[in-house]
Amino acid sequence: MPSVTVDNTTETVTVNTTAVTISSPTFTTQYPDPTTAAFLYSDFLGNCEPFDICYGTAGQPNSGSWSYIVNAATDFGSLQLLLPAAQGTRVGVYAADADGEDVDRNTQLGYGAFDFTARVKFVGTAEQTQRVVVGYGITHGPPDTTVGQKLMLQFGAAFVCYGGGGNWIATFADSNTLNEVDSGVAVDVYHTLRITTNAAGTLINFYIDGNLIRSGAPTFDPSTTLGTWGAEARDKKTGGSTNAVTLSIDYMALKYTIAR
Repeated sequence: MPSVTVDNTTETVTVNTTAVTISSPTFTTQYPDPTTAAFLYSDFLGNCEPFDICYGTAGQPNSGSWSYIVNAATDFGSLQLLLPAAQGTRVGVYAADADGEDVDRNTQLGYGAFDFTARVKFVGTAEQTQRVVVGYGITHGPPDTTVGQKLMLQFGAAFVCYGGGGNWIATFADSNTLNEVDSGVAVDVYHTLRITTNAAGTLINFYIDGNLIRSGAPTFDPSTTLGTWGAEARDKKTGGSTNAVTLSIDYMALKYTIAR
């Protein structure tokens, strides 16, 4: 194998044509990992692709709005989801097609492993009518009040919070029955929320800033539940808030891996 030597002082180039023998070479592939079936990521630098935004519910169509903020110093972006001061409102961003108040429930656990991450904060009042869901599941549209003040997640595994105060709560939901663990981590400053599942969908882990919050089997049946990964803010169907709130998302990612 020839070699090339450049002498900047004499401004000469010397080519050595002597052959070089390479024994036991090691080659590194540059092909993508075939076990990664999908990887979605957005820094929200002026758009939300490859994710999609849904705003409003059947009772409050076109309610909710959003905007993008770009940090000029770091060139990082963020998505600002604004929930207006009205009952029955919703705005969210999802790893699914969304059209008006409809979100495609396109994901079922049990066929591969999921790794979902979102760096978020929720700033608003401490009114208990407001909800935030970050993770996987089926949420109510329009928001309901069937189970006291807490109902927002029918089925799924997600970080939730009630109102603009308090902590992120790692939640399993099955048929409107909530199984909750309070993380002790406040919702009103940025934290990285992460949820992972094993390939069978039988083990789900919740992390905040890299720290394990809870781990266990889902209370819902992963083989029959079609849900959506994403983050949303919403208000009750009736008796909703009189204050607007903002769910800020610095970035969001979803990785799906399968055995090959």
